Amino acid sequence: MKTKWLLIGVALITAVLALGAIACGDDDDDDDGNGDIIDDVIDDVIDDDMILQLVASLTGPEASGEAEISPNGEGILVTLIMEGLTEGAHANHLHHGTCDDQGEIHIFLDDIVADDSGDGSQTTSNDEQPISHFESGHYLAVHVEDSETIGEVISCGDVVDPLA
Repeated sequence: MKTKWLLIGVALITAVLALGAIACGDDDDDDDGNGDIIDDVIDDVIDDDMILQLVASLTGPEASGEAEISPNGEGILVTLIMEGLTEGAHANHLHHGTCDDQGEIHIFLDDIVADDSGDGSQTTSNDEQPISHFESGHYLAVHVEDSETIGEVISCGDVVDPLA
């Protein structure tokens, strides 16, 4: 559950930074020109194509959860929080396609290990592709068993840009 609060905190910080960037724009009511300088700095730092976060809401007959995919250097950091799992390890992957039109595994993620109450979380770093690669055409699947056996998908969520 700590990870869930971390995700909420990251979202709040992102919102505050976005509001600050909007508030820093030059409203032409003053003559100091600072708004133009700040706008130029923001334009240099933030690329219009930059994706700050992708998310997936996973659902299944018994297990559900949330995943956040964020930039991590040249790659991504995937944080997954689940509840309703059977106790033990469960394989999970980023796949090509969607939950309705499932495709092959794209990236193997670390197993998520559920405690005796069915709750679990895990974080995996991967530098194979930048976050923009996952903006569309991917889903995250959690399987019934660990990476050795895998088994059927018990929870699935399409990867989406929450700001789109």
